[in-house]
Amino acid sequence: VYQDWLAWAKSDALSWLYRLDECEQRFRVAGLKYHKVSYILRHTSVLLYGPKIFQNVLQRLARILETNDPRSQQSFFAPWASINEVATTILAHNRFDPPIVETMAYLQTTHSTFECWLLKLPEELANLEIRLGWLEEMVSHIVKRSNLDGSRRLRAKHSQEGRLFWRWIQTFLEAEDDYNDVNPEYLAYNVDQILEVGVRPLGYWTGIDYHTTQLRTRQPPHFNRKPLARLKEAFEISRIEEYEAIFARVTALSRRLADLMSQIAQCYHKGSLEERFHRLHMDILPSFLIMGSERHEVYWQFRFLEDDAQNIHDLSRLLHETRNAGYRTAWQNMCHREPGEILVPAGMQEEWELFRAWVWSLPETQRIVSAGYRMLDDVALDLVFISEGEKQGAEAEELTD
Repeated sequence: VYQDWLAWAKSDALSWLYRLDECEQRFRVAGLKYHKVSYILRHTSVLLYGPKIFQNVLQRLARILETNDPRSQQSFFAPWASINEVATTILAHNRFDPPIVETMAYLQTTHSTFECWLLKLPEELANLEIRLGWLEEMVSHIVKRSNLDGSRRLRAKHSQEGRLFWRWIQTFLEAEDDYNDVNPEYLAYNVDQILEVGVRPLGYWTGIDYHTTQLRTRQPPHFNRKPLARLKEAFEISRIEEYEAIFARVTALSRRLADLMSQIAQCYHKGSLEERFHRLHMDILPSFLIMGSERHEVYWQFRFLEDDAQNIHDLSRLLHETRNAGYRTAWQNMCHREPGEILVPAGMQEEWELFRAWVWSLPETQRIVSAGYRMLDDVALDLVFISEGEKQGAEAEELTD
C-alpha cells in the first residue's frame, strides 16, 4: 500500500511542476512587457502624463527584472524554489526501482515525509501567486505610460534597454544551469526569438523533442512499442484535420466549460433563491465535477506524451548521435552546405520530411504560410534550430566529406 502511495506522490509532484510552468509563462510575459517600455519611463516615479508609481516599487521591479543574478539568489523566487525542490525530490525517488532492503518502516516514514512536504505546497503556491499578481499589476501600470513598441531597442544589446533585457534572459531556467558560461550566440538567438514570436508555452516543444531524434531510435527494438505508437500517432501527421482530431477532446471540453460558465452566470439572475440553489448544486455542480475529472485525464494524457517524447529524445542522443571520435552525427545538426549560405540540417532526408509534414499540420503554420508571410521551410528551419540552439549554443558546424 505504501509503495502505491509513493507512486501516487509522483502524480502530485508532476501536477505541482505543471503549476510552476504556468507561473513561469506568466512571469515571462510580464517581463517582456516591462522591457518594451523605455528605461526612463520605468524608472521615473512622477510623470506629467501617466500614472504615478512609488519609487520603491520601481526599484523592486528593477531588482527582479533587470538583474542577471541566479534565481537561487533572489528572494522573489523563494516559493518557486520550495515547490520545485519538493517536486523534483519526490520524482527522483520514484525514478528508480526501490531497493530490496526497503522495509515497511522505511516506506511508512518516506510516505509521511512526502505527505508532510506536499501539505505545505498550497501555502507556497498562494505566496507565489501573490508575488506574481503584484508583479503583473505593477507592470501593467508601467505599460500604460507608453504606447510605443520598444522591441527595436531590445535587439540592440549595447543600448541601455537592450543590455538590461539580455541580462534578464540569463536568469531563465534553461540558462541558469550554465549561468557562468552562457553562450553569447545562443543568448542572441533567444533574444531574437522572444522579440519575434513572443513567449511560447513551455510545453510547445514536445513534438520537436520527438522529431529531433534519429529514425533508428523510432523502431521497436530501441523503444517500447506502446509509447512509440502513441508518439507516432501524435506527431507523425501531415494534415490539420489530424491535428484537430488529436485535440478534439480538449476543444469539446473547452466549449462545454464555456457553456457551463454561461449557465452559472444565468443561474444568479433567474428564479427564487431556493430554485437557484437547487439548479446550481443539483444540475450544474455535478457537470462541473465530471468535467474536472475529464480535464485531469486529458492533462495526464498529454503529460505522459511529453515524458515519452523526452525519453526517446534522450535515448536517441545516447545511442545514435555520437561517433566513436566524439562528433555528433544527428540529422538536425546545423551546417552550411556552401560558405555563406543559410543554415540547414545536415541530414535533410526522411527525418526532415516527417518533421516538415508535422510542422505543416500546425494551425499557426498554415495561417502564416497561407497569408504569404513566410514559406513552410522557413518555419520548419526556425523550429528545429530553436531546439538545436538550446543544445549546441547555436554553433553551426561546417559539413565535411
